[in-house]
Amino acid sequence: GFEHAPVSGSIVDPTASALAPREGGLTLVASGAALALDVTSLRLEAPTGEVYDGSGRVQLDDVTVEAVLAPALGDDGAWEVQLREVTRLSAGMVDVSALTWTPSDPSAAGVTWLEGWFSDTDGLDTAGREVVRSLTTMLDELVASLVIDSLPAVYDLPRITDAEVAVRIESSPSEVRAEADGLVFGFGTVVTPMTSPILNSPGAAAHVTRFQPNGTATGVGMGTSVDVLNQVLHAFWASRGLEGTMDPSGIVAPDMVVLPEGIVAPDMIVAPDMIRIESALPPVAFTQNGEAGISFGGLTLRLDGAGPFEGGVVVRAGARVRARLDMTRGAQLRSTGYTIESLPFTVEPPVDDPTRAQIAGWLVRLVGHLSAQLLEGALPATPRASALVPVEVEAESGVRLTTVTPVGTRLGPQIATLRVVGDQIETVGPAGEVRVP
Repeated sequence: GFEHAPVSGSIVDPTASALAPREGGLTLVASGAALALDVTSLRLEAPTGEVYDGSGRVQLDDVTVEAVLAPALGDDGAWEVQLREVTRLSAGMVDVSALTWTPSDPSAAGVTWLEGWFSDTDGLDTAGREVVRSLTTMLDELVASLVIDSLPAVYDLPRITDAEVAVRIESSPSEVRAEADGLVFGFGTVVTPMTSPILNSPGAAAHVTRFQPNGTATGVGMGTSVDVLNQVLHAFWASRGLEGTMDPSGIVAPDMVVLPEGIVAPDMIVAPDMIRIESALPPVAFTQNGEAGISFGGLTLRLDGAGPFEGGVVVRAGARVRARLDMTRGAQLRSTGYTIESLPFTVEPPVDDPTRAQIAGWLVRLVGHLSAQLLEGALPATPRASALVPVEVEAESGVRLTTVTPVGTRLGPQIATLRVVGDQIETVGPAGEVRVP
């Protein structure tokens, strides 16, 4: 065996390396590396009994190493890469000519045996780990240096009434994991009302960015959990965003909304002149069968105007609405249609069936408007997920190595599309380089 100075073992030539995701880790295959290993103590004993003590530098060229790495979240909250095991090692050439010996140089046969020993399993077990340690350090910094898109720090919510509502969003890394098809970076997210808070929402480790192999249809994606939507909706409600006076002319809903009883068109709708809204419960977002939706409960509407609203009526209602979501105008989320699964309501004072049907038609329009405003507005930042790729990373011994990536390059999807998977609303697309000015 031999002793060496770990801090002085370093990669001195560029390395071609490839990472492949696997369940629970990453497979690293690196080839072409030249490793300079500073040996502090090495003893070679000849068959005839002579002993030679050596020290100096051993150069290993064309080293190939295969290892299993595991991404993790460090104690400092930063993403990192850890070595799990080395599964294969080989070296194309070993040069021990820089070693110095006492009391004299070993024979040529001894040198050949030593070169073979460094090329064999025993020698490579240590030397190869130096390669992996250097590469792991670089990958560790590369992963830690990725600037992953997160949610905005302050987000202005849509105005439903005359109240202005904004929330503060705090996101921090919560996990990183390797799956069979890529890496997933997770964020813990806490949403806090900035105006007239009643109750702060709890944090949820619910915001993720996914990176998959280049060329796949879902190479890069960002998902926002329905838990984050509900934090924002709760903050909106806690800030009295659903309490106050609404402008009837500002209510805009889809041209047609599907009800269990049929379709309601605009020409069937009679609107009130005055609307006062209160909500005893926060709206709740949900996902179902690839669609997103929102439920309302405890709505109290004080309405006045002509037709069915003459003299003033009080409507108490709830609703459950499913929406089809789409990406339009770049990265902006839009809902393209609604299905109202239920819309129970009562009217005071009681009204006859024709008047109730007129009020129902307007409620459909109101619920469609609320759903559009809150679903589109409460999903903060559905950007095309990307990560800023560092131009320079640190190898062993403080050596700085540059990547081939131009300054300002981000890894992101070329064309973003929207999908709802489980409880995540994701924007995904094939991975590629995206230049940022």
